[in-house]
Amino acid sequence: MQMGWEEDADIGKSITWGGSAGFSYTFSDTLVLGFALAITSRIEDDALFVPIPMIDWRFADKWRISTMAGPAAIPTSGGELIYSITPEIDLALGARWEYRRFRLNDSGPIARRDGVGTVQGIPVWFRMMWRPCKLLRLDGVVGLNAWQKVTLENSGGGLINDTDADPSPFVAAYLTLTF
Repeated sequence: MQMGWEEDADIGKSITWGGSAGFSYTFSDTLVLGFALAITSRIEDDALFVPIPMIDWRFADKWRISTMAGPAAIPTSGGELIYSITPEIDLALGARWEYRRFRLNDSGPIARRDGVGTVQGIPVWFRMMWRPCKLLRLDGVVGLNAWQKVTLENSGGGLINDTDADPSPFVAAYLTLTF
């Protein structure tokens, strides 16, 4: 379940549902390949089907390419080029495509009242992972939303406005406990 809305928007009309399923096969100690499909409902639109390639390829002693190495809290971690400094510390450079819809408020201008906004973007990031012990993992992320497009539609689905947003920085931290 996901919710997205402006202040004063109808929260009940802002909920979307989704899930994903997939499979992977371990070909060797250095190669895992798979495929997943994410399906989510969208506010005032048909369901979105997103194919997700899965890869974890260790192509050199300390290097790998992976779509599965990000923190567990990020359901679609994107693709990353990862360098393992030590078995406990990884550095990664990554990117992914993001798509979100949100409900516009119902007290704004009549032209956009109860409409829908869409944000599409491509964030690019640098991530550092530290695993001090088997039970604990810390991830720090610094990045830039390199490309973003914002679209606003009225309640009937008609285009109100679309614009390319300026790049914007972001930071995140994740703590994962495994037991």
